[in-house]
Amino acid sequence: MELTNQQLATLDELKKQAETYEQLRTELPENIANTWYKFIGQMREYFYMDEQWNGKEIVFLPSVKATLKPDKITISITGQQWEISTPDKVDEIIRTLTTKQLPERVMPTDNMRISAGNGRCDLCFFNRENCEKNGKLLDLATGFALAFGHIITAAVCESNGDNCAIIDIGQATPGMTAEQVTHILFPYWWAKSKFHKEA
Repeated sequence: MELTNQQLATLDELKKQAETYEQLRTELPENIANTWYKFIGQMREYFYMDEQWNGKEIVFLPSVKATLKPDKITISITGQQWEISTPDKVDEIIRTLTTKQLPERVMPTDNMRISAGNGRCDLCFFNRENCEKNGKLLDLATGFALAFGHIITAAVCESNGDNCAIIDIGQATPGMTAEQVTHILFPYWWAKSKFHKEA
């Protein structure tokens, strides 16, 4: 399966969005950047929410908003507001949220295959078998462009490798749906996630 010019143009736009976000992160002080992606990572792991991103704010639908500034991050949750600049404050905020809501993320487990590096081979972008399935290449390439700012049109792994690309799910580009977070990011977060223990 080959991608059309229109599909490649869409992927290129997603790639540019991811690159713009990556540039923004490199301009932030280390403590702000670490706080930002720790908060996003916690939200992505523990809650099943769609994300909206406008370049300065991320909204986890329906009621969680985080505003990124050079010196602090402002987080608003159903009327409560925090200003934070260090990662240790994130846990406190997440705890207040988890007392009101239960995690709803469900990882697919049909035909699950775990690599030697504890990644999910059955969901992985790099897996040759996944890319060769009919209709899968566009999904995989789109996800990769969204998450990492790269476009792939061919697989590079025969699966079960020791060097899986485990990433911090908070560092990927914001603005994904809950389903995209599950299928695009969690294959690489499997070894660190609580869902790994439940499989």
